[in-house]
Amino acid sequence: MGTAVGKTLRSGTDKGGNFAHDVVNGYTGDNTVEQVKDTTKNVITEIKETATETKGLLGSFGDTLKGISSFLGDMFGGNGANMFSNFFHNLGSGNISGLGIGALIASAYMIFGRTGLLGKIGGALMAMMMIGSNSHHQTQTIAQNEKREEIQAEQQRPNMHR
Repeated sequence: MGTAVGKTLRSGTDKGGNFAHDVVNGYTGDNTVEQVKDTTKNVITEIKETATETKGLLGSFGDTLKGISSFLGDMFGGNGANMFSNFFHNLGSGNISGLGIGALIASAYMIFGRTGLLGKIGGALMAMMMIGSNSHHQTQTIAQNEKREEIQAEQQRPNMHR
């Protein structure tokens, strides 16, 4: 008798789980175990998706802070005039997207409008973020253009063999 009960319990906890499955479904109703499995799979899938979205959100938050730190670094590092010059050049040449221009308009409204102290702080942070992230594009394009001109000049020189 004891070995039969032991075998039954072992099969309930081992691979098949027939005994435990039948006991749970017997006490709670039909397909309870399957419903719990499906619910658990759905919850785990949702948690994975939420973690992926959170990772993306934190990455974009890091980019935002990079723009603000770039702005403050240029301002207090003695490069403020070049930063604003590059920014206005990028603005005039169309290198800033419509969303960036909209953010600058919204930040100006927040700073100079009737938004309260926190609104003014938020507007200043948004303006720093936009200016800081859009002020270095010109220097990168100038360096790329110079490198391209050097390569073209080397290719146009006649090959001098001795």
